[in-house]
Amino acid sequence: DQRMKVKRLNMQKYDRLEDEMQALTKIRYKDAGAPSVIHQVEDDTMEVVFQDKVRSITPGQAAVFYE
Repeated sequence: DQRMKVKRLNMQKYDRLEDEMQALTKIRYKDAGAPSVIHQVEDDTMEVVFQDKVRSITPGQAAVFYE
């Protein structure tokens, strides 16, 4: 898949993203991460669009975003 939404955000550096941002998104503990664009669509929801298809996006997983 190439797109996902992440809920229940725990933002460390920002209170809220006002614009979209390039990020490296990891969806598994040992994942190397994948280039993506993230955009906060609600107070507690981030939309993630991966540059390339990503395997094994699963409901209930955590996601980590790196600048």
